[in-house]
Amino acid sequence: MLAGNAGLRQVDLRGLLVSEVRFNPGLYLPSHYHDTACLTVMLAGGLRERFPRQTLDCVPGWVLAKPWQERHDDLFSREGCREIVIELPAERAGDLPEAASLLSRVSLLRDNGARALATRMTREFARPDGASRLVLESCALELMALLLPERGMGERNAPAWLAASRDRMRDDPWAEHSTRDLADAAGVHPGYFARRFRKHYGRSVGAYLRHTRLEWAATQLRTTRRPLSELAHLARFADHSHFTREFKRQFGVPPRVYRERYS
Repeated sequence: MLAGNAGLRQVDLRGLLVSEVRFNPGLYLPSHYHDTACLTVMLAGGLRERFPRQTLDCVPGWVLAKPWQERHDDLFSREGCREIVIELPAERAGDLPEAASLLSRVSLLRDNGARALATRMTREFARPDGASRLVLESCALELMALLLPERGMGERNAPAWLAASRDRMRDDPWAEHSTRDLADAAGVHPGYFARRFRKHYGRSVGAYLRHTRLEWAATQLRTTRRPLSELAHLARFADHSHFTREFKRQFGVPPRVYRERYS
């Protein structure tokens, strides 16, 4: 990333670089290009990005895609800018042809769910656990899938390949699942897989895996006297407090109260 940013947090997801980044108020970056193809989701502030043939104004909720070595300059708003950026380095394009095809041209679009997905990604950066990489990966692929033509999204029932993928995670919630691996097994595009999964099951692939692990923890609370700290560790949470927050979010009460009520 270029100079002038602050608060950079980045994770490498098997070739996709996902970052949360802030740019300083009023910053101007003269003409330059990147060796990565980029998908940027605006979270706050604003950005005017000028290309040789067009100028694009980006505000919160908008998604900007651009290919490798696309020359442009940037002017950030008086409020600065906060973004989620998904990058594909040129040397990794062969490993991720589906991402390369989606980031092959400059495009700007608005989607009602894009900002919510990007906000969810900032929460995963702030409070990571054993499912965070999968949440970030599935959200990143879902954002890239906004550039895909919609097909099958109006179907009411989940297709068999999607239900099988869900069952695979439920049967083995401790495996290192990957959205791309699940999509490959189903024979569909990873971004399309991520979008269909959220449509039919109401949460991202990673969030569903976390949900399944919390269901396991709830069963343990009802049927054993294992310490809460041990359950937090076994359920792949970073610490006891994170486990408590997520458990309360899912079941409405903290794990200690849940145990007293249902054991």
